[in-house]
Amino acid sequence: MKPEVIIALCAVVISVVSLGSSIYFGWCTRDHNRRSVKPLPYVAPTDFEDRLAVRLWNYGSGPMILRKVITRNERNKFSGHLIDLVPSPPGGLCFNNFVKVHPGRAVLPGKSIDLVEIIIDEKSMVAVGYRDQLRNVLGHLVVDVEYTDIYESQFSTYERDLTWFHRKKA
Repeated sequence: MKPEVIIALCAVVISVVSLGSSIYFGWCTRDHNRRSVKPLPYVAPTDFEDRLAVRLWNYGSGPMILRKVITRNERNKFSGHLIDLVPSPPGGLCFNNFVKVHPGRAVLPGKSIDLVEIIIDEKSMVAVGYRDQLRNVLGHLVVDVEYTDIYESQFSTYERDLTWFHRKKA
């Protein structure tokens, strides 16, 4: 074979190998970029004597775009927004914060939204009675979170029961 043909064949082989490695490493970079902005939901039940709350956190590294946040009561077969499933507070007592999540709401990494929060005055027997009633109701609920990331990836539904509110206290 002539040296020009050998050089041409080597150039073609090197070009094909370069094209293959470029495609492979481009795919690796795309996969890495998608993984580096993955949201991780966590529903945190907060139960103190002077405050009750249920918060939805994003512990991931990218924004969590909420599709649906549904709370369900397995005992009575109710479902809907968390604030709609808890009893109304007695007169003079109101929720500090609550949210009805609508599709498209975003939760930034390391941030949270309060599904429900109430401050309890421990000196008020009415407030303490409502707190105990609220604990009982919350303990029977399950929160389901359907979410996506900025690439609209499919994730399985995150589910968290709130039985923490039924734990034994020392």
